[in-house]
Amino acid sequence: MDYQLIWPSLPLRPYLQFYGLLQQSDQSNGIIEDLIPPYPGKGLIFSLEEQPPARIHNKTFDFEAAEGYFMPQCTRSWHMRIGGRLKMLGIFFRPGMFRRFFKLPAPELTDQVLRFEDAGIRDLTELQQRLLEPGDIMDKIQQVESFLKKRLGYSRFQPTLTDRALFLLQQQGPACSVDALKAKLRVSSRYFRKIFNQDIGIPPKAFLRICRFNMAFQLLRASRFSKLSDIAYELNYCDQSHFIMEFKHFTGTTPLRFMKQEHPLHERIYWREERAFGTK
Repeated sequence: MDYQLIWPSLPLRPYLQFYGLLQQSDQSNGIIEDLIPPYPGKGLIFSLEEQPPARIHNKTFDFEAAEGYFMPQCTRSWHMRIGGRLKMLGIFFRPGMFRRFFKLPAPELTDQVLRFEDAGIRDLTELQQRLLEPGDIMDKIQQVESFLKKRLGYSRFQPTLTDRALFLLQQQGPACSVDALKAKLRVSSRYFRKIFNQDIGIPPKAFLRICRFNMAFQLLRASRFSKLSDIAYELNYCDQSHFIMEFKHFTGTTPLRFMKQEHPLHERIYWREERAFGTK
């Protein structure tokens, strides 16, 4: 199995984190399953060749798809199960930027997987069919970029309170609190929650928890710290027990148990620590 990061062109970098190409050509590798941490954003998953369906599942959804689908805003970790030949392209949007391209109601993509064909977006399903045709990967990336640039050009986007909150969060990092954001934005808790939930699909507090956990997960996988208490301190958890409790909430297991388990996807996939808020 091979995983490759491909950077978007300069005009799209304010909106996209990266493209991820996951492929497996040898059917003898058998079935691979691993846990994927919740990402503070949404994405697109394209199939680049005819292949067996990949299964993604957690406590709220269980989905199999051989072709394109929207990667949801998950509130918990999910599992990916793949086998046989595989060639998939993932597009990861920066937090809050998915709605610049698609006007789908945010709650419809929270812990729910939506096939392209069920979304009623004709040019998206047509793009998926074109990507199944033989061709060079960079030519396929160019097709994806042309599609995204066209949709961005059609967008009549008005920045909202959510965009200001995401900008502040990018400056202050995932350890920032909802109270701190609300104070800087000078709005009531009720109004902030309403607008944020409308734009992102989850309340601001849940979003911040996901951002902080995502960063903690990357630090743990990168072995940047020798003690769990150091990660807890770095990301402003109350203490080590609080960090362990949050890790178990999102994954169903403790950090130490997780590290003792085999993770065939994580051994191959390069998880960027700064992918939620950083830049290349």
